[in-house]
Amino acid sequence: MPLQIESTLRDPVVIAIANQKGGVGKTMISVNLAHALLRYLEKRSRRGGAASPRVLLIDGDPQASLTAWLQPYDASVGAWVGETGGLFDNSEEFSIAEPQPAMAEVIEARPRTESEHAHVLERSVIPVDAERLPGLYLLPTSLAAQVRELELIQRHAAGGEGPALHIRDRLLPLLSQFDAIVIDSAPGISSFTKAAYLLAQWAIIPTGPNTLAFEGVVRTRNSMLEFRRACGQLTPPIAPPIEIAFVLRNMFFVRSSYGDAVTMLLEGACGDRLWPQQITYRAGLSEISSPREPYRRGLTVFEAGKDLRPISEQFDTLAQTLLKSRP
Repeated sequence: MPLQIESTLRDPVVIAIANQKGGVGKTMISVNLAHALLRYLEKRSRRGGAASPRVLLIDGDPQASLTAWLQPYDASVGAWVGETGGLFDNSEEFSIAEPQPAMAEVIEARPRTESEHAHVLERSVIPVDAERLPGLYLLPTSLAAQVRELELIQRHAAGGEGPALHIRDRLLPLLSQFDAIVIDSAPGISSFTKAAYLLAQWAIIPTGPNTLAFEGVVRTRNSMLEFRRACGQLTPPIAPPIEIAFVLRNMFFVRSSYGDAVTMLLEGACGDRLWPQQITYRAGLSEISSPREPYRRGLTVFEAGKDLRPISEQFDTLAQTLLKSRP
């Protein structure tokens, strides 16, 4: 069912999935970690008689890959090439359904009362699949959010961290409504990523089996330190709560000499912050983002069958570790 703002407040664990390099699997990890967190919280609530848990995914990347993965699929979008010819056969513009501009509306600069903002949040946060995944919610985004970010930057032309603080403040009321929140961050260092640093307790940095992805880990860690220093110079100073939980190896090949060399590099650089298990490349893992019937959306590893069971077990372990050792 749609989100309803509750008077009973929850105390969530907030996790940002971040790496300044793109293509390292941030969205895949966000989707599956959120489902793993929900599974563990459901088991815990059944044992303790607590209220049904709620987990939120925030799409913090205006490219909207997370949104496209989980929003219901419009079958007409898949038929547009057949109806109009090939993509490069003519000069016509092709129409692809844009997701609802939820994030753009949430963060717009126009002042609003607390009750008005609560109403915006209720209609912007949507259930992923109320029938099969009750308790899992999504705050979708679109390219319109990037326009809103540029408007915020122009409003704060004097510099500082005004845009990130504004986005944080607009998202802050959501924290008390969920038991766990996972933020899928954009590549680079945008105002959305900085807002994630201000909201999250934990960061997970995914990395691929190459030195470019490793350099992304280093840059991401450095950007967190630089942002912390910048926030300390504000008036009044702010201390972002985020700490790096783990660096997570993703899409590594079994028995790859180059991947083993990257692992040795990561072990030396990250120490005990390197998650001991690697997510091994499997063809099925790269296919689950495509819509499937009868779901009409992409899947998680827990829904994809026995071939991905070893991966789902890894996400279960990761979720339990994060919840048991939360700051």
